[in-house]
Amino acid sequence: MLENEEIKSKPYSIFALVALIIVVGFSIYFEASTFSTQQEIDSITGKIDTLVAQQKANSKEQGTLTQLELIKLKLETIESTQIFWSRIAEKIEKTVPKQGENGSQSINITSYSGGDSGRIVLNATTRSDSPKPFEDIAGFITAFSAEPSFAKIFVPSITKSLTPEGSTVLGFSANIQYQSTQQ
Repeated sequence: MLENEEIKSKPYSIFALVALIIVVGFSIYFEASTFSTQQEIDSITGKIDTLVAQQKANSKEQGTLTQLELIKLKLETIESTQIFWSRIAEKIEKTVPKQGENGSQSINITSYSGGDSGRIVLNATTRSDSPKPFEDIAGFITAFSAEPSFAKIFVPSITKSLTPEGSTVLGFSANIQYQSTQQ
């Protein structure tokens, strides 16, 4: 009977051995597959880290570009609102009325000041050799009123003084608004 049982258990032993080989084979296959998959995951993680680092570098660079663009825009704004006072001073000198054949100015500008709003304050005197100093001031007001670059001319006060020779010299201040700040 033992022989019979041995014959009956032989196919089971072979089947168990084949099953064991198949299980060990699949285990080795799955372990190799898992190892390969882990290598792929590590490779992809490394690529992700590289891309994140590049993105951070690009965002810093983009932030720098944005800051540079803002600085450039501010500089353009400053340049567009810049007042060239030397040119305005030249225009003032050209606008002052001339007298006589030699073309000398009828008014002497003693000082002027201006602000970023375009407001100008002039201090001036008439010439000591002028026969009609009040008319010279009126001509000054007329000349600046006619010039398109100047507006709102106002002379708030006039002071009168005499030279040692007895000539009348008038001192005055004039408030003027400069119109065109584009040069």
